[in-house]
Amino acid sequence: MAVYYHYSPSLAAAIAFSFLFGISTLMHLYQIFRTRTWFWIAFLAGGIFETFGFGARAINANEDPGDMKFAVVVISNIGIILAPVLFAASVYMTLRRIILLTGHPELSLVRPQWLTKLFVLGDVTAFLVQAYGVSQLTSDDPDKVDTGRIVMVIGLWIQIVFFTFFIITALLFWRRMSRLSTKSSKATPWKKHLLVLLIASLLILVRCLYRVIEYMQGPDGSIISNETYVYVFDAVPMFIMMITFHYYHPSEVSCLLFGGKMICLFRVEHSEKRPDMELTGFMRAASGDHGEA
Repeated sequence: MAVYYHYSPSLAAAIAFSFLFGISTLMHLYQIFRTRTWFWIAFLAGGIFETFGFGARAINANEDPGDMKFAVVVISNIGIILAPVLFAASVYMTLRRIILLTGHPELSLVRPQWLTKLFVLGDVTAFLVQAYGVSQLTSDDPDKVDTGRIVMVIGLWIQIVFFTFFIITALLFWRRMSRLSTKSSKATPWKKHLLVLLIASLLILVRCLYRVIEYMQGPDGSIISNETYVYVFDAVPMFIMMITFHYYHPSEVSCLLFGGKMICLFRVEHSEKRPDMELTGFMRAASGDHGEA
């Protein structure tokens, strides 16, 4: 018989976080449709993954170890483990818009038209590798489970490497922009949104490092045997990140670039494109339209 958990999962905690993620996900759905911020769909998908992941965990938490359903375990693992990869994709796409908003794309370490492609490519690779790892972790075959752990570590390291480079790129852009004293650099809220993006990146990075340590320790490790770590280093950071973006929604960046609507919680504001944000041919090619990555 496969051992899906090395402890008795908390029913109350699983229900609570499934509910919290569900409420936040519904609110993100509302914010996306009110502002037509379509590039944020991947973030919404991450919220759906978290909601169903912890919902499935709650179902099995109410069962005896021998009665836990394999399919439900798979849904739980896929949802909780892969959700941050989807969050990361939206974070990557937001940085390019922030850079274009400043009017100084030349200060970016990676050119804006390549920035999203590069980091999303790494994100997709990490997603596929981790998805395969998850499929092996729930196997009855101990050898496949061991393979799954190794694959998961590889997938997580891919995500960590790209995220570290992403953070370096964002910090370097911040430093270069801070040295400028132009009207555009002072008038646009690039610093606020970049700070939120960096906080979100650090939360995801901490979560990835926790998962790497967990899988490297193996089935007898102290982390995999204690459910508290799942909530302290995974569920809570991801929920904090989702809530933060309700207040500092990326629709403001898109709105200032292309015109339209921006939102903070439920408060929607209409705005035309800033007159000083006329895009050059280079920036127009790099930015695409409001709904593209």
